[in-house]
Amino acid sequence: MIKSVMAAASPGTYSFVIPGSATLEFDAVGRPNALHEGGLLFARGHDGRWMEKHWRTGSPSPSREHRLLSPSEKTGRERRVRGLLEKILQDFPSLLQKGLFQDLGARPSSLEDWRRRLGKILAFQERLDADAARYARIYHPIGVLPPDQYLSWIVQATEGCPWNRCAFCDLYRDRPARIRSRVEIRRHMEESEAYFGPAMDRRTSVFIGDADAFAAPPATLVGLCREIGRRQPRLVRPSDDGAWGIHSFAEARSVLRWPADRLRALARAGFRRATIGVESGDDGVRAWLKKPGCALDVRRAVVKLKAAGLSAGVVVLLGAGGREGARAHTDGTVKLLSELPLDGNDLVLLSPLSDRPGDPHRRALAESGRTPVNAEERAAQETAFRGTVRSLPDGRRPRAAYYDVEGFLY
Repeated sequence: MIKSVMAAASPGTYSFVIPGSATLEFDAVGRPNALHEGGLLFARGHDGRWMEKHWRTGSPSPSREHRLLSPSEKTGRERRVRGLLEKILQDFPSLLQKGLFQDLGARPSSLEDWRRRLGKILAFQERLDADAARYARIYHPIGVLPPDQYLSWIVQATEGCPWNRCAFCDLYRDRPARIRSRVEIRRHMEESEAYFGPAMDRRTSVFIGDADAFAAPPATLVGLCREIGRRQPRLVRPSDDGAWGIHSFAEARSVLRWPADRLRALARAGFRRATIGVESGDDGVRAWLKKPGCALDVRRAVVKLKAAGLSAGVVVLLGAGGREGARAHTDGTVKLLSELPLDGNDLVLLSPLSDRPGDPHRRALAESGRTPVNAEERAAQETAFRGTVRSLPDGRRPRAAYYDVEGFLY
């Protein structure tokens, strides 16, 4: 018998804590978001995949180790979630009688409400495969998001990556790039809003996918942002928790093609931040990575965004170019970070390249006879980049965050 349960309802989410045993989290529809048990976090994506995560310590930036569960492990996790829910419902009368079911929500619900919610959530567990199939009809595979956008409402206005040739990335290799029509985008938004339903309350911002929203014509992107503001005004308005607004990835060259007045119109329509894949501040390393443009393009693009009232995110790779390119990569990136007109509204993302065999960057290193950097060398680069950010004057100091792309699950 379960000894006690603590429950809480927050916007779009229900949580159940079984002290000393497990914590379960669901969205307001009944989809399991996470199971914490045995010192591990098991997270579920909307596509039906489950990922095991645990904290790794001892590095300049503690991060999570992660692995996708096999089909049999996935089935085991889902059975475990159902079993815990069944046990809570079975023991519910006794827990109530003894005062051992506690509502920890800011706005406590009646105990009968909790009984109904538990029954609804349990019933939904039998429809998880059908729900994942529904999600797949609405969304193309989502390659990655910036780490502060994992709870965003994604609007896939563009598909794939217009460049799609970088030596370190294969996220969009099997997908042609295209800009969706306004009719397609509107239908996509309607279907995704219906999919999330009351769980939209859990979304904190909007992210326009995929790899380069600024490849869309300015009229299309500005018009889309205005429509998003009409449909989901809560997500676009500034909020006290700092999570709000419309975001996207952008290539520096795409930003440079935009007229300044259209960027200002984008800011007025609720767009907040464009995240640019800088990768390296050294043009030689960038060329080896097959990254388009140069470091000066990045600087000019950030200046242009900031002048229009927009924020910038910049992604820097840890380990780019291998050991042979390490000095140039570190020095060039430190120089670029110190020159960019960033401030506290901006974000510097430090992203480690994968050590997995078969990773595109590892293949590129092998084909060119280069040597991968080791964990200590990667940590030294991170220390140098973080030190550069910390050394900036207060008014020019952006936030810096570790960005583990492989741990992404939407």
